[in-house]
Amino acid sequence: MKKFIPNLTKIISCLFLLLIVSCDEEEPQEYLEYILSTDKDQINLNSGESFNFTVASEYGDDLTDNSVYFINGEEISGKTYTPTEVGTYNAYAKYEGLSTQTIQLNVTEELPTSFTQKITIEEFTGTWCGYCVDMGYKLYNAIENNSNIIPIVIHGRGGDVMTYERLTDIEEFHGIEPGTGYPRAYVNRGDSWLKTEEELQGPLNQTPKLGLAINSSLEDNNISIDVKVAFAENVSDTKIVVYLMENNLIYSQTNYSSYYDGQNPIPNYEHNDVMRKSLTDLFGDDMEPQSVGDLFVKQFNQAVPGSIENPENMSIVAFVVDSNNKVINAQSAKIGENKVFD
Repeated sequence: MKKFIPNLTKIISCLFLLLIVSCDEEEPQEYLEYILSTDKDQINLNSGESFNFTVASEYGDDLTDNSVYFINGEEISGKTYTPTEVGTYNAYAKYEGLSTQTIQLNVTEELPTSFTQKITIEEFTGTWCGYCVDMGYKLYNAIENNSNIIPIVIHGRGGDVMTYERLTDIEEFHGIEPGTGYPRAYVNRGDSWLKTEEELQGPLNQTPKLGLAINSSLEDNNISIDVKVAFAENVSDTKIVVYLMENNLIYSQTNYSSYYDGQNPIPNYEHNDVMRKSLTDLFGDDMEPQSVGDLFVKQFNQAVPGSIENPENMSIVAFVVDSNNKVINAQSAKIGENKVFD
């Protein structure tokens, strides 16, 4: 009887080939569970903070950028959510059509009792006013050095297409003879501004009795604005004033100054913080007496005014005045921005 003796070389070769095939055909890892996490599970509505989400597989693979996120069943844009109301929110995410677990997010509201003092400067100007360039240049230099200065630029007369619709009323309030006396500027609806930063230090260094927050949105040519006021002291006989402004308006500007290389006129001059519409009465809507810990809210929902050239360039200025129509404190925000108490 013959004995079969395998060829050792052939056996080794076969084993080597099987090993290679086994490595090449290793099955891909399958994910069975996706896990949603957030950097915090509770925030204060007035903090301006957001919930920041991440998604990982059960093996620790980061799937954050390729996931879609939902709040109360509605898909959101991106992986960050900034709430606008107090309450409990349900959040989950999806990766390749499969959902994570649902987590709860809590939003509370705690009101601050100390605030930053901000001031307003109302500047009266016009595209025809050659001396107004000097005033505007110094105003925006002051703002660059201190962001707590809020400009309200009021255009008037001389064929200026940006002329404010109630120009005469606000000129009379400040004692300006119609058609004369430009440029003019007033601090907190009171003293004239003489174009120096030093004279602003007193108003800026006051301890404010209250603070303001602004949240707004723009959708389908409609604006929604919430203005909130919180209090460091009990106050009464106050009014809330809210203005709608527009930025990046390009018009030629007469120039008698040496700025801009003395060019006269200045073509394509950029006009910012232009007063377009008073959403309250021009001199304010009455507020009830308020105490420390109270929250006053003023809401607006309306179409974009016809005077606005580009709704994306709108901004809001809100301030509270006392019984003498002097500004107590102010706030400003771009449209679509959530500006919290500060």
